Amino acid sequence: MTEFQKSDEDMQRKIREVADLLVREGSQYRNRKLIQDVSPLGVMKLPNRLGLWLGFVAISCGALVFFLKQDSNSTVETRVPVQLENGVVPNAQDDALGLENSEQGDSAEVGPDAGNPTDDNDATDLPAIVVPPTFPELTTPTTSIPDEFGRVGPVITDIAVPAIVKAGSSLTFRWRAADPDLVSATGVRVGWASGIFSSCGFGELGTLESGTTRDGEWSYTCWIPSNAVSTFYSVSIWASDMLGLSSDISYTTFVVEGGNDDASAPLYTNVSVENNVSPGGTVVINWTLADPSGIEGAVMWVAGPTGFYNLESEKSYANYATLEITRDCTSAGDTCELTQTVQIDPTSPAGVYTLWVSATDKLGNKVLEPSIRFDVTN
Repeated sequence: MTEFQKSDEDMQRKIREVADLLVREGSQYRNRKLIQDVSPLGVMKLPNRLGLWLGFVAISCGALVFFLKQDSNSTVETRVPVQLENGVVPNAQDDALGLENSEQGDSAEVGPDAGNPTDDNDATDLPAIVVPPTFPELTTPTTSIPDEFGRVGPVITDIAVPAIVKAGSSLTFRWRAADPDLVSATGVRVGWASGIFSSCGFGELGTLESGTTRDGEWSYTCWIPSNAVSTFYSVSIWASDMLGLSSDISYTTFVVEGGNDDASAPLYTNVSVENNVSPGGTVVINWTLADPSGIEGAVMWVAGPTGFYNLESEKSYANYATLEITRDCTSAGDTCELTQTVQIDPTSPAGVYTLWVSATDKLGNKVLEPSIRFDVTN
């Protein structure tokens, strides 16, 4: 049990009474002097005024010293750790709470009976010390996020493509696409060694055969012409959902049989440049193409120091608006002599340039590769 001693209220009361007495005596003295027609303090002689003021100062100093002496003689507060019923000693925060409660009376009893003091000197009831609650530590949630919120694209499965297709017949692709955010589009791309297989299109959209856009079976049908090249073809199936997310592309292959055996691109020879070229000038290119299936298209592309595109001027190295091509082919059309004229763009720098030949036969076999180099000089 901890006790705290109060200040001496009687002594403080006596000091206040002495101060009040001095004030009254001073007021009576001034009133008597005024009644006796004696000069007020402001016009009193200097010795009398000094004596009066010194008297007041001496009395005030004496009262102050007496008060300080009494306060210094009072017992110093002592706080002794207390033990609760459960054997726990309160921490510094609990101890401060006990001190705050002790200021409400002469003494405070800390412990289980603090709420019902039995000391006759206690003025008020004090609350019991409250031990702060212990909060659990924060932990990271371990609940996994559902797949539908994982923001992944459609999943493509169950791809069905015939391994062998006869030329001159139809070909149907089937697959399954599932996405909780709904499939917005899905389709097929078909290619081969020469590029896109134009007979089946590029990026053609499929048709929903069964199920829903959340999980359904799709199909796409195209026609394989009778003169299709007998070779391997690649298939890529793609899909995207309503959120714009794309699937991983799924690949497979099939083979065309009974078609054309010409799987080679046109053969180019005798490539030459006739005149000296400067920026803004015209270059004349000659070459020969041969293919048993006939020539469908051909052009020479001009590449400069940084490829086909001048990074500084943001223009092509050649001005293809001036492009002219003439072809002198045989009656069967399987061999052609070609002449091409094209302007070197005026912003193109001097340097070594490369001609890239691009040629396609009537079956779609294509070649795109560099051929010869030539100089552009100022």
